[in-house]
Order: sequence, then structure tokens, then C-alpha cells
Amino acid sequence: MDDYELERARAWDDSIPDPPDAEAQNKFEWQDVDNSKKKKRGKQPVRPVQRAPNTPQPTDQPPRTSRPAPPAPVPWSGGDTNRPRWPQRAPPRATTRWRQQPKAQPVLRQRQRLQPRPLIDHAESEATLLWRDRKPPACTVRIPDYIVYSDRLHNPTPTYEKLAAEVGTFIYSEDFGSGNATLEFKIWGDPSKAAEAKRAVMTWIDINVKDQKAPGSSKFPRVVSLTPKLRERAERNWARSLKRNTFRQAPPSNMPFECIGSFHWPIDEFRPEETFGISLEALDPIRMDASCYVTFDRDRRAFQVYGKVSDVQSALSRLRKTFFQFCARQISPVRTYLHHSSAETFTHVYLEDFHLANSETPKKSPRGEGCLKDEKKLDSAQVQAKLNISRLRLTMSNALHHLHYLRAHLQLRLRLGMFYLESYQEPHGGMYAMSEYENMTSASQFRGTTSEELGGRYIEGRLLKLVQSWSAMISPQEAMVEDLSEVRPSYSVEFVFDEESKGDINLSMVWKESDLDESGKLQFTEPTKQWTRLDRFDGGVNKLIDTSLTDLSSGLAWQFDLTSVGPEDESKISVEYRSFPDRVRLDPSGVLLPLSQKAFVRYNPFARLKSVRQIVRYHYMIIGTDYTLQISNIQDRTINSDKTETVLEPRWSLEVFRVEWDTMFGKNHSLGIGTKADWDDDIEEWFQKDWGSENDGFQSLMEKLQEIEKRVRDAAAEEDEGSMD
Repeated sequence: MDDYELERARAWDDSIPDPPDAEAQNKFEWQDVDNSKKKKRGKQPVRPVQRAPNTPQPTDQPPRTSRPAPPAPVPWSGGDTNRPRWPQRAPPRATTRWRQQPKAQPVLRQRQRLQPRPLIDHAESEATLLWRDRKPPACTVRIPDYIVYSDRLHNPTPTYEKLAAEVGTFIYSEDFGSGNATLEFKIWGDPSKAAEAKRAVMTWIDINVKDQKAPGSSKFPRVVSLTPKLRERAERNWARSLKRNTFRQAPPSNMPFECIGSFHWPIDEFRPEETFGISLEALDPIRMDASCYVTFDRDRRAFQVYGKVSDVQSALSRLRKTFFQFCARQISPVRTYLHHSSAETFTHVYLEDFHLANSETPKKSPRGEGCLKDEKKLDSAQVQAKLNISRLRLTMSNALHHLHYLRAHLQLRLRLGMFYLESYQEPHGGMYAMSEYENMTSASQFRGTTSEELGGRYIEGRLLKLVQSWSAMISPQEAMVEDLSEVRPSYSVEFVFDEESKGDINLSMVWKESDLDESGKLQFTEPTKQWTRLDRFDGGVNKLIDTSLTDLSSGLAWQFDLTSVGPEDESKISVEYRSFPDRVRLDPSGVLLPLSQKAFVRYNPFARLKSVRQIVRYHYMIIGTDYTLQISNIQDRTINSDKTETVLEPRWSLEVFRVEWDTMFGKNHSLGIGTKADWDDDIEEWFQKDWGSENDGFQSLMEKLQEIEKRVRDAAAEEDEGSMD
């Protein structure tokens, strides 16, 4: 049976071949790397998968016999005797037992029902649903009009609405333009809760009418008298709000409509309340912008739109785009593991130990061994390496076509790191044949990762000075800076707050160095801040593209990461978190020593934090292009339950990107319901040609990436030569 994830990935990557026969599948035995000591920030637990209805449960397996020991690696006759070499004769395959996955009966197109991610952040209260259904209110309360207008003008959410929501009720008024000194507000909800809400509103009115300094007045924002112009402005805003909110309710049963349109939802398994809310409240922007009523007919499985002809046409167009947004949220990640040509073409691959900063368990990184001498095979291998570049280009192009409708914080980065295996087949005799390694990496069970850090303490320790010597390749990003050594860094900190029920909240703050003041003290710009909500299943970002291009001679790989994380509206974050950045300060002593293990920020230690990451970034421009080369010093701090910190070793990373990528993806961050980001998805627009060049932009970028990799690899080779001496 074809693998589900691989089937979904074919929708993105046209170069993925059709599924092989069932007998050719499941022929590997896999080893999962122990990640128990990996830091919590990087955990990615496997989600439980429901079986299809006709899929039999696996039966108990008989006890397995022990596998015969593979032949020992043959050491080199000279040189480094620690490097294994493939044996002269491969072990007989007939004596090797393979662990097979339990085979299930083929089920034609029967998959588990998609669990769509809701397009609403919070479900509406029962009281709000009563108002939407035009049910009678539980009670009423009258509020002086000047208090209402002033409160609405100065507060994003009126105080009386907050007071009603705190006790689980809903308050609303259509008493606009009556000319009365007091306006009638209706309250929906449980009668006892409605009475409680009414008392709270009356208390608020008394405080504002009688004495601004009365006991309890500090709980409420002060009501300020309005000038005639401000009063007129407040009245216009409220009139517009009343007109728009009318369409949030169910359409009146006796109202005639100029036009009624239908949009049939194409997915049979779709349940609108799971995605759009019980009252389709996620579609409120469409209702209010198009001035239409929108309902869902379960029997016809179609949305019904009521209103004027032009308004209905506009609403139907946005409903169609809403379907595309729904599909964009179901996209599965594309994982591809490729390798590119190097100075030599290898015949075998072995695994070498590699240590991460946040793990005591060594990882296994692939290395090539042996050299092809057959000219036909050599030509074929070089052609395959070029095809891998073309496949990578096609993967990126297909991905961009699917992202116009995805509302998320998207980021595309090309990172240089060390490639290592996480789930893989054990090699026979310590070696893979090249064809065996390629088949293993193309299987859906295989998992590999490119490290976030560059890899190797020696090269990371001198990375900054190394990059500053690349004056022929890069230049300072700022026009007023001439020398690479004078580039000023930016300082960033990422706080992760514990909120597992909805997904942890991430706060990112960035400071940049400014000019010196009169006393010679270093000044910084005001920090920029951004809130995002991490995936509640794995506590991290969602990888839409996870593709690595590995050089088997060194283990270095270029990781093409296209990630998404849910944007978070600051107004919907709890007050505890929203006020946190106001107390975050840069520590001057830490800034003066940015590459030490000393924290350069001060913050509230009693906040519910899970981790803190501080980053020092240096930005350079690649000459002849608009690509940015970024090197970063990263240090993670894990907050323990007793509020102590576990400080990890700071490491260095290297990334390449375009600022224009962030600008274009920024349109997805605030994407409205039923709308699309209007950036150009042409691959030549995203990977542009070099200035004054007619060569393909993507191919030119790959050449520059390989040049950067070569410079890093040559610097790392100096460490090996020094250790041999």
C-alpha cells in the first residue's frame, strides 16, 4: 500500500516517482536515534494515526532469531586506520533476516478523515449564539450616550462588552440615532449571569457619572468628554459597526432578497463547525465586507449567500478563496534528501560520529568512500547530481504555487550545517553501497536532519574572522560601512511561554546598534517584537519543505527550509504575556561581551517560561546579488521547574536568504479570510539572476552556495591537518 505521506508529497514534487510494487516496499530495517536527551525545544513527538476501517491490526510476531554479526571493516593499509573500509566480499544476503513492517490489506482511497485546523482562535459563547439566532435577551440596561461614545472611541473593546464577557454573557445595542440621552443595551445569556453583568455595568456607570475618584474607579478606563468633532467621528464609527454586525446574525425569515447564491463545498468529509465555528463566525469578515448573510445547508452541502447581486458575487468569490485557504492548511511537508557532485564520485558510504551541542549521544553523519573508475557509471553519477539540482528547483517552484492562501508566518532560509541520520537502515559491514544508500534515503521511513549549528568547534570558533576575510565575495550590508570587520551585529532574543493546551507562545524581540551618544555610550534602537504560536503537537514550527543537499565528502549540507508558524494577534494574548516585553531590557555588560555565555537581556524571572534563546547576528551582502549572508551566534537556555536555568553551549550557524522573501511572505502573516497574498510565484522572481548576468538565477545561487561551502570545508580541513601533525 502506498505510503500516505509520500502520496501527499507528490502533489508538491512532480519529480517523485510513482509508488513501487508492494513487494518492493518495506524492505529496510530501521534504527531510530535516541533523542531522549535532546532539549525540549526540538522535540517532535509522533502524532497518533488512526487506522483505516478495513485495515487489520498487526498480529503477534514470533520471536526473532539474532542476526549474524556482520563482517568487521577492513582497515586501511596506510593513513587513517580509524576509517572503515568496505569488505572485499559482501555478506550473503540469504543469511540476513530483515524486519518487515506488518502488511495491511490494500484499501482503495480509504484514509483517516482529515482533522482540519480551525480558522477561529476561540469558540463563541452560548450567549453570543443566542444573539446570532435572534433569541430574546435576558435583560436590558441603559447607558448614557456620552459614556458609550467616549468608551468606544478610546478602547478597542468597549468596557461594557468586557464586563459582559467576563461573566459569560453578550451585550449589544441597536439603539443608534434615537436621540435619547441614554441608550438601551440588551444582554443575552443565562438570566442569573445576565443580572450579574447588568450590576457590573451599572457600577461602571455610577463611577463615571458620580465621581471619577470613587472607590473602584481604578478598575475601569477613564471616560473623557468628547469634542463635537470626536463625537461625530464616534457616531459614524458605531453606525458603520452596527450595519456590519447585522450580517453576523441569522437572516430574517420574512426578508426578501435580490439574489441568493450557492457555493458547494467540494470535500465530502467537511464539517463546517469544525473549521468555521458553530455559527460560521470565521466567515464574519466576508459577511460584513460584502453585506451578505451566509448560512450552510447541510442537506445540499452548500453555503447559501443572501443579498444584492454584486454583493453575493463578491461573497461567493471569497468563499471560493476560503476553500483554497482550507486546503492550504492541510498541506503535508515535503522531505527530500539529495546529494550533489564533489571533487570525487563515491562508490560507498559509511557513518561517522557527530556531536551536537544539545545532545550527549553522538549522531551518525554520512561520508563517501571509494572512487568510481568506470566512465559510464561516472558520467551517470554526475548526471544524477545535476538532476538533483533540477529536482530541488522544481520542488521549490511547486511549493510557491501552494502558499498564496496560507495564513501563517512563513520563512524561507538556506542553512549550511552537518547532515546526520535519525531513522535509517543499519549498514552491512559498516558500509552502504551508493545505490543502497540512495534507495534508503528515498524511502518514506528514512529521516535525516541538517544541524542548526555549522558543526565543529574549530570552524565555529573562527567563523566570524573567516567570514570577515571574504572581501572578494561579500560586502557590508550598510552603505556607510566599508570594512567587513566594522559590521555591527543585531541582538535578538526569543522567549517561549508555556501554554501547551493551545500551543506555546513565542515572543521574538530584536535590537540593533545605533550611534554613540555624547558620552560615548552605545545606543540601541527600540526593539521590534513579534508574537507567534508554536505547533501544539511538537512545540515547534511546521516545515513545509525540508530538503537537504549533502556533500558526502565532508557531511556538510545545504538545508532548504520553508517553515510556517501561526501568527498571534497581540490583543488576544493574555495580559500576563502581553505586558512581559515592557520589562525586557538589554544588559550593557552582556552586550559588550556578545560572544560569551553571559545573558545580554534582563527579564521577569517569574514568568511561565520554557526556554530563552539569545542570538547575535551579523549580516553581509553577497556581491553582485541581493542575497544576504547571515552568521549567528546562538545560545539556548532551558528553564527548569524550579526556575533554574540549564545553559547550553553557544554555537554558530550560517544562512543565506533574500530580504525580499520576508517582504513577500509578510503578506501571508495578516491574510484575511477569503483573500490571497498577491506576490509573484514565478521561480525566477524568487531566485533572480545576478546583476548584469543572463544565467539562470537558481543555478547561479547554487554555484555561490557551493563556493561558500568550499571555503568552510577548506577551513575545516586545516583542523584535520593540524590534528594529524
